[in-house]
Amino acid sequence: RTETFGRTHPGFHPSKPWVVQGLAGNISFWPLPSRAPRVIDQEASGNIGHDLIFTPDDRWLVASGPVAPGVRAWPLDGQNNGATKILMDRAASPLARLAAHPSGSEIAVKASEGTVVLVPLDGGRSRDLPGRIEGFGAYLDFSPTGRFLAGVPFYRSSGEMAIQVWDLETGGVQTLGPISGGSTYLGFDDERHLRWSGSDSSWLSGESRIFDLATGNVEILTGETVELIRIIGPGENFMISGEGNAEGQIHLSWEDLESDETRPITTHGDPANLPAGDLAIDPSGRWMATGGED
Repeated sequence: RTETFGRTHPGFHPSKPWVVQGLAGNISFWPLPSRAPRVIDQEASGNIGHDLIFTPDDRWLVASGPVAPGVRAWPLDGQNNGATKILMDRAASPLARLAAHPSGSEIAVKASEGTVVLVPLDGGRSRDLPGRIEGFGAYLDFSPTGRFLAGVPFYRSSGEMAIQVWDLETGGVQTLGPISGGSTYLGFDDERHLRWSGSDSSWLSGESRIFDLATGNVEILTGETVELIRIIGPGENFMISGEGNAEGQIHLSWEDLESDETRPITTHGDPANLPAGDLAIDPSGRWMATGGED
């Protein structure tokens, strides 16, 4: 076996009863509610290990990996004669997250040298965006319409970090920051507002910033906990969120976005074993899945 790169966070198929997880170079499918997995082994997967996502049209599973080719797609519906497609013949940056354009036309990925690449799912020519994400790993997120793409590293060993926002219609680039510490979340609240969360090196305090891309205003929120997870449910009427504390535990909660009612989620095991970001909600809004260190 070749070198392995740990576990990826789980993801739900957009319309069919499957949850997927990458572990030690393999990809496993669990049908719900059955528990028997389907496995794409390391030889077939090309030693993936950074991230896995289903495309919005639910026809492909896309994975990134640390060696070239760095982004591959597996057909889920029999298309392409059942053959795997190589989407990017370059290594992907270690532990960088993938992001799918809302239209399903392309995938955003950070290449190993720091360049953010837009990779068409139809196998067309990829496009390098201007600038680089300096630092280890990356969070990437498209705005709801797909006009904007934001990216930030998990952390930098030296110096301050910044968030890059690309306007894919005009070609413009905004730099937001500087920010310090380690990134724990990046995502668009809506087409105009971008939210970033981070922590200091000790996990003793956290900070969230909400950037208004139209006015340039920044709202800064601080506290004794660190926001690590924020997922808006289908229909945008509820949210699952998770906060970390100094003991390294992550506590999950459910919030009704109309009434602001909240309640803790206690059904998913020891919070000390839940890594940041390892959570997914299925498209019906009825199921959630988490992955744990145990």
